[in-house]
Amino acid sequence: MQFAIPDNQVKNETSELVEFLDEKITNKPPSVTVAPTFIGQLIKTSIVYVARADATSIQPHLKWVNKCIQKGLDTLYFCARGDLNIASLPELEAQLDLNPKLVKVSRSKPSVPLSGRRRIPSMIIEYERKSAEQ
Repeated sequence: MQFAIPDNQVKNETSELVEFLDEKITNKPPSVTVAPTFIGQLIKTSIVYVARADATSIQPHLKWVNKCIQKGLDTLYFCARGDLNIASLPELEAQLDLNPKLVKVSRSKPSVPLSGRRRIPSMIIEYERKSAEQ
């Protein structure tokens, strides 16, 4: 399989995405966004943090998904950390699996290191917007 050498647009946008993610990870201002979204010419993605406080209703997440689809976002990541937060994902995941405009790409359960040696369970579910051909 041959891959094209990235042009300057790809390199620049990838660099912008890395800076965007670094800001979110390190909580540099203005990192108060509930669901950080990056919309470039080539990369269009949103990261949705799922917490047990959200467990009372998945409707806000489903509304956000519809907004993301309308904006033309290609990839959505749903992230939860800790057993209580992870427990709130199955209902949301079941609804997302029924959405005809999305396809699940991956589901992983990495163990995230905290300070010291302690690790905390987490879950990341990735969905992509279906293309016209799918």
